[in-house]
Amino acid sequence: MRTFQLTLLAVALGFSGAVAAQSLSAGDIAIVQMNADGTDNWAFVATTDIPGGEMISFTDNGWKADNTFRTGEGIITWTAPEEGVACGTVVTIDYNALASVGSASESGSLDFSSSGDQLLAYQGSTEAPVFLAALNNDGSAVWQSDATSSNTSALPMGLTNGVNAGAVNELDNVASTIASISDTRANILSTVYDPANWAGDDTNPQTFAGTVEVTECAPPPSCPVTTGLLASDITLNSAVLSWDDMGPDVQGYKFQLQNIAEGTNRRKTLDAGTTSLFLGPLVLSPGSDYVFAVKTLCLDGSQSAWSELYYFSTASAERMTESSMNLSVYPNPSNGSFYLNGPVTNGAQLIITDLSGKTVYTQVLDGSAELLQTDLAAGMYHLVILGGDETFHTSLVIE
Repeated sequence: MRTFQLTLLAVALGFSGAVAAQSLSAGDIAIVQMNADGTDNWAFVATTDIPGGEMISFTDNGWKADNTFRTGEGIITWTAPEEGVACGTVVTIDYNALASVGSASESGSLDFSSSGDQLLAYQGSTEAPVFLAALNNDGSAVWQSDATSSNTSALPMGLTNGVNAGAVNELDNVASTIASISDTRANILSTVYDPANWAGDDTNPQTFAGTVEVTECAPPPSCPVTTGLLASDITLNSAVLSWDDMGPDVQGYKFQLQNIAEGTNRRKTLDAGTTSLFLGPLVLSPGSDYVFAVKTLCLDGSQSAWSELYYFSTASAERMTESSMNLSVYPNPSNGSFYLNGPVTNGAQLIITDLSGKTVYTQVLDGSAELLQTDLAAGMYHLVILGGDETFHTSLVIE
């Protein structure tokens, strides 16, 4: 170990190290490299996103059996850059307090021994550290029971060997041999800290060259943009608007319709499984231009961008023929069973909607004045019959 006299400032500050906000926990970083020859350095990989300004202290002071630090060595405190550090990023730091990402400062003298040493990473003060990771390369892949010298260390409190800390066979220079791994954080940590996955020698510094992808850090699947928009069965003042079912992870849809000339908008949130909407006379007017769009709402709380816009126009009054349906409904009010009185186009579609425009009943008519029987709840509804260019609509009251 290198030793030198502390400056007056360091003496005044004592051995407490840097104290910063502690938002990280054990296993949020993994040590993957440790070199004692040449310019001493080490590397860690972030197994979570590290916020900007977060501070982590690294020391070669050993951890004693009484759960305190052995003193006399050094601490280098690393600070994440303002933009933070993305999960999977590898950061290299050397004993001159130079970091490949972020910045670092030194207190005392951190310098690895070529006859075995340890590297402990923590947040907080030396009196109350919160350990994040640790690596020991003194001996035969073991932690010692106590820090009895500058080369030895007990396993720091809060860490578990093979889970968020590791011990490897003593060599001057060691690095994880993982080339590429994509797995859960727990599996990555156990792989990193398996001593069988380390190599090195007593002459040449080692470099961790692997790539790490933590599945928990992967961005969640994006909420799919709604597709398949369509307007069909368009009449003077009604239309059926539909879209594709966007899959099992959908909580619902947000619908928006605009009357282009008036600039007015109607919005509605629909449950999952609803992929069509009947709009009747209370919403649509003859000879008008409309545009609608749909947004997907997903179970994880996310939502898609708006779909592509779909334009459509209702028929104009001039297109209505003299043979438009001349019908009546009786009895009205009814108990849910009623007759259509008058000529009905064979194959015409009857649609009943509630006052929100949701379709609650449909039936294809056979052209006769037939009895219709529904099980609709009491309330007011809109009844529309669509038959080619002919249309009929009326209010329907069920008691």
